[in-house]
Amino acid sequence: MLRTFLKYLCGLFFLIECSQLNASTTSSPDPTPSMTHIISLKVKDIQKIIGRKLTFKEKIGLIFLKQAARHKEKTTPGGNTPLVLGILSIVVLVAALAAPTLVFLSPLLGIAAIITGIITLKKDPGNKNAKTGRLLGWIAVSLFAALLILAAIAFSTGSWF
Repeated sequence: MLRTFLKYLCGLFFLIECSQLNASTTSSPDPTPSMTHIISLKVKDIQKIIGRKLTFKEKIGLIFLKQAARHKEKTTPGGNTPLVLGILSIVVLVAALAAPTLVFLSPLLGIAAIITGIITLKKDPGNKNAKTGRLLGWIAVSLFAALLILAAIAFSTGSWF
């Protein structure tokens, strides 16, 4: 059953690509259709391109393929690393209230979250996890700087003791 389903999917994409290659070799310099273009087509458009009606199994296969492609677009890799680093930097900063030796680990994690967030956003500008991780990194670094300033003021005024 699965083999038959995969054969229909492969056959469908082969037909679509061949039809678009034949139709677009004279009109555009890049004849290969992209996967997002094929997935964005409706059943009627695909039938018009290949010149025949799709079978029921091909239509079902197209529906599953569109859902899988949408799911893959939503879960782009690389966005979780800055988010995890940003959350860890905030958690370590809060944990530094109980164990002050951890306070210097927080800005390192925050800077790592900022850098990995920037790198990920260059690859995928719409990645919300990378944006959130970068923001948390900036918050952790700025809170660390504020703590350093408060500690310097407390030491200079002598009210520390």
